[in-house]
Amino acid sequence: MNYKKGESHMENMKVYRVYYKNPKSGKLLDTVIPSFSKEFALEEAGYIYTGSEIISAKEITDCPISDSKLTATLNSAGYGKAETQIITRALFQLGLTF
Repeated sequence: MNYKKGESHMENMKVYRVYYKNPKSGKLLDTVIPSFSKEFALEEAGYIYTGSEIISAKEITDCPISDSKLTATLNSAGYGKAETQIITRALFQLGLTF
């Protein structure tokens, strides 16, 4: 999909690296969560990693998603044209692809 940079988006999501402590091993681990705010990312991490101590979240920009790569991957996985358009447009509208 080729969208023009600067087209109107809904409220853009940001991507956060969330750090948490595994309760069994005590190891510090991290995960990547797209979210509309740091607070929501921390809250979501709490739901996903129930029982873990959520340490912090940091906005990151080093994981860009290319529209063309995403489209090619979905096509090679057997997704149809409509499904591919829905997925790529939704991510674009959220500001997660370029």
